[in-house]
Amino acid sequence: MKKQVRVYNTSADYVYADLRSKIISKQIKPGTRLPEVKLASNLKVSRTPVREALRRLASEGLVVLVPNSGARVIKPTVEEIKDIFAVRDLLECECVFRAARNGLEKRTVSKIEQIISTGRRAFARKDAEAILDSDHAFHKALAAACGSPALSDLVDNILLRSCVFVLVATPVTDSDQWLEEHQQLLSAVAARDDTAAVSLVKKHLRLAISMLTIPE
Repeated sequence: MKKQVRVYNTSADYVYADLRSKIISKQIKPGTRLPEVKLASNLKVSRTPVREALRRLASEGLVVLVPNSGARVIKPTVEEIKDIFAVRDLLECECVFRAARNGLEKRTVSKIEQIISTGRRAFARKDAEAILDSDHAFHKALAAACGSPALSDLVDNILLRSCVFVLVATPVTDSDQWLEEHQQLLSAVAARDDTAAVSLVKKHLRLAISMLTIPE
C-alpha cells in the first residue's frame, strides 16, 4: 500500500505540521527549546515560516513564546493541570446538564457517534495526534449542544489547554477507557438523564487526572 504524501499550501503549514506531530508524539520533549535558526536549517526553510508556525503552535497552547528567550514546548506544572481540570469540571458539568435537559437532536447524536468512531480508529492506529483531535471534537460537540454559544466557547478554549496538558503529561495511546466513557456520557445526555451526565463528566475528568504522569 502506498504511503499517502501530504501536500502543504505554504512552508509555514509544513513546519507547523512537522513540529506539531513531533511534539504530540513526544519526539520533542516538554520544555525543549525551539530555536528558529536551528529549526529553519533542519527543515530547509527560512526563519519566517518557522516563526509563523511557532505562533500557531503557541495559539494552541503547545508552545510558549518567551520574550528575549525564544520558544519552548509547554511544560505544565501539577498545579496548572489541576487548575485547568477544576475549571473544566465546572464548565462541562453545566454544559451536559443543560444539554440533557434540552435533549439532543438525532443529527447531533449521529455526529457525536461518528466522532467517537473516529476516536476508536485513531486509538487502533495508536495515532496520538488523531486521538487528541477526536477527544477535543467530542467534548466540543457535546458542549455546543448545551444551547449557549458563550458557554460552549469557554469550554472550547479550556479544552485546548487541557488537551495539551494531558498530551505532554501522559501517553494518550495507552488506555481506551476514555472512549467507553465518551459513549456512556453521550448515552446519558441523549436519554436526558442530567444527573447521570454530570456524574459521568466528573468521573471522566477524574480518570484523566489519575492517568497523568507529570514529566520531570
